[in-house]
Amino acid sequence: MKSTLITIIQTLILPFAISYTLTPLVIKLSKRFNIMDIPNERKIHELPTPIGGGIGIYIAFLVFFILFPPERAMSGVLAGSSIIFLVGLINDIKRVSVFKRLMTHILASMILIASGVSVIIFKNEGIGFLLNSLITILWVV
Repeated sequence: MKSTLITIIQTLILPFAISYTLTPLVIKLSKRFNIMDIPNERKIHELPTPIGGGIGIYIAFLVFFILFPPERAMSGVLAGSSIIFLVGLINDIKRVSVFKRLMTHILASMILIASGVSVIIFKNEGIGFLLNSLITILWVV
């Protein structure tokens, strides 16, 4: 029972606590340094909104992977997530074209598939592998 509790704390509570602590801090720093998303005709929000709140979530994710090194498949999740995070962060600061963001998500999907992580609906042989890979790409994108 003790090892189960420790596992739950390590995998759920620790990353949550880090994210819960860092996200408001990042938002506060965004406000202080005026790193804001300004409303325009394409935006839903009506007031300037701080950007970068995902940084706290990503740091929690990264700390978890550093403290508890993953298996190969989870390394693919880390790599793909890191690519998507970085492009999203760059997009917050300086506009990244839709095409480049799409290509980034497809690349991240391919990294997942190469590391052994994919949606498996069909038997993973021949055409089934191709269909599962396509579904995985659509799921990530």
